[in-house]
Amino acid sequence: MDAGQGHVDASLRVGIAGALGMLVFAGLYPVVPSAAVAAALL
Repeated sequence: MDAGQGHVDASLRVGIAGALGMLVFAGLYPVVPSAAVAAALL
């Protein structure tokens, strides 16, 4: 594996991690009692 590979795919890894985090909170949003509680979970 090339040492520069991490630099090339770093933005992809960050995007995937952000998308997974968003899916978790998007799934929890309908079951929390208010938008303030949902914001506090972030």
